[in-house]
Amino acid sequence: MRPSTKQSSDFGLRISRKGDVVMVKIINKALFLALIMFGIFFVSVAYADSSQGVVCLSSGTLNVRSGEGTSFSKVGSLANGVNVTIISTDGDWEHIQCGSIDGYVSGQYIKETSTTPTNGNAATYGTRYTSGSVTSLNVRSGPGTNYSKIASLNPATPVQVIDKQGDWAELQLSSGATGWVAAVYLDIGVPTLSSRSGGSSVDGARLAAYASSSTFLGIPYKYGGASLSGFDCSGFTMYVYKQFGITLPHSSGGQYGYGISVAKSDLQPGDLVFFKPTSGANTIGHVGIYIGDSQFVDAHTYGQPLGISDLNTASYAKRYYGARRLLN
Repeated sequence: MRPSTKQSSDFGLRISRKGDVVMVKIINKALFLALIMFGIFFVSVAYADSSQGVVCLSSGTLNVRSGEGTSFSKVGSLANGVNVTIISTDGDWEHIQCGSIDGYVSGQYIKETSTTPTNGNAATYGTRYTSGSVTSLNVRSGPGTNYSKIASLNPATPVQVIDKQGDWAELQLSSGATGWVAAVYLDIGVPTLSSRSGGSSVDGARLAAYASSSTFLGIPYKYGGASLSGFDCSGFTMYVYKQFGITLPHSSGGQYGYGISVAKSDLQPGDLVFFKPTSGANTIGHVGIYIGDSQFVDAHTYGQPLGISDLNTASYAKRYYGARRLLN
């Protein structure tokens, strides 16, 4: 009987050990799933706590970097007045998103704005501009597509937002009447025209404000691209000018044949600026839209997202070819 008992005991031990292994596997899986759920919860909480902000600069542009510090690489740049989403704050640095730009900026240049504006106060919202993602924006008598159309607005039209309801914004029209538009088609990151004027060309200033808005900043470079999904340099200028009723060819060299020549010292917002492919060349290989203060907007040929560049940067200064004015 003892051998039989010992055999039974050994068999029971083996079963117990096997059970322990199964239990460990179950516990490991449970911990793994718990960690995943915690991660999802943490990310959800982090993004739920995100807020809105606006870039505040006295001049120039704000560098967006890949990490918290000036030693990290630059992933984009933002103009004054551009609206951003603040994901998190760590000391003097803020993690922000603006279009396809995702990175870190110095918090001293970001002013947090309210995400729940108060009752129909125009000062709460300020001036907005209609987006270029549609050629004509319908204005309706109420907050929804089931309401009648009472007017339409062209791209880059300045408007006063006086109230918001869900995904719709109420506007004060130039006629004095009020109407509603889908808020997604209003760009809240365009500077006022007075800050971009730089001269008497009002139409040029409007075009420059539109070109440097968050409608475009951060859109990826795409060879042959001429839409909001991606631009090359002449595709971008062609797209912007089309919104103002001017048709241009999809070629930087071809666009140089339009308008009148402008001296570099007389540049005004809205002018096209052209560059050689290399400093020693005598042909045109790049184009952008001048916005004032020696800055211009362009789709970078070296693959960075569409952004704001400086004429005085060595690479551009050496390759500068000339400028053309198409707007009065």
